[in-house]
Amino acid sequence: MSNSNEGTPEVDRDVRVDEAWKANIKRTYDAYQQECLETTKLARKQMNDVHQLTVQTMQNAIENANLAAKQFLTNSDLVTKQCVRHNDVAVDCTWDPGPGEESLKDKE
Repeated sequence: MSNSNEGTPEVDRDVRVDEAWKANIKRTYDAYQQECLETTKLARKQMNDVHQLTVQTMQNAIENANLAAKQFLTNSDLVTKQCVRHNDVAVDCTWDPGPGEESLKDKE
C-alpha cells in the first residue's frame, strides 16, 4: 500500500527540509572537524618547538658546564704552578739570602 501523500508538494517540501538539515549538520560537523584538526596541528607544532628549545637549552647548559670545568682546571693548574714558584723562591731565599742577611746554613 502506498501512502496517498507521496508526491504532494507538502511531502516534497518536508523531504527537502530534511535533506537541507542533514546537509547543514554535515557542513557544521566538517567545519568543526577542520578547526579541530588545525588546532591539533598547531598544538603539535608548538610542542615540537618547545621540545627543540628544551634540547637546545640542555645542550647549551652542558657546553657551558664543560667550559666552566675546563677553565677551573686551567686556573687550578696555574694556581698550583704559581704556588710551586713561590715555594721555590722562599726556599732559595732561605738558603741563599740576599746581601746583609744571614742564611740558615750559617746558623747551624
